Amino acid sequence: MPTRHIVRTAEQADFSVPKAFESLSKGFRRWCIVDGPNGSVHQEFSICELDPGGTIDAHVHTFEESIYILDGQLICATGDGTYSLQPGDYGVIH
Repeated sequence: MPTRHIVRTAEQADFSVPKAFESLSKGFRRWCIVDGPNGSVHQEFSICELDPGGTIDAHVHTFEESIYILDGQLICATGDGTYSLQPGDYGVIH
């Protein structure tokens, strides 16, 4: 069975605002590392940046989304409540 590997380095980072988020966000950028065009059928892996004071408006997904905070603080408002996330915190939104 053939295997596929994807290796990306920081020098290849290509952060941009996803088209679907152009009107939903301020100060948000994403580098999509693993996705359909890279050969993945059911999974996507991205690294996102949100500027201080940046926002992402409420939106709906047909899939779960996980977040891991590397730096800064994120206030995450969901239908279940509002959470203050710090570096090292992890969340799953479904």
